[in-house]
Amino acid sequence: MTERATNKPPLAAKFDFRLLRRGLVPRSTEKITLPEGAKEHLGALALDIFIHASNHGQVFQEALLAVYLSGLNHGAASAKETRP
Repeated sequence: MTERATNKPPLAAKFDFRLLRRGLVPRSTEKITLPEGAKEHLGALALDIFIHASNHGQVFQEALLAVYLSGLNHGAASAKETRP
């Protein structure tokens, strides 16, 4: 079986990363400004989750996924609290 050669660029080459500097925000998301103390707290929380996952033998991708899912969970919980 032969592979067909394609001239398609990789996905990263298609995306214009300059759009991120222009304030491009994905659909159905909001942009907020956090106070400095909140940024430090969230960073410490993410680092704590990452270290805990790594110390329990998870590989880098799994530890990073744990931080991401934790952020989604915290975001969903705070969204429920702010709804009337």
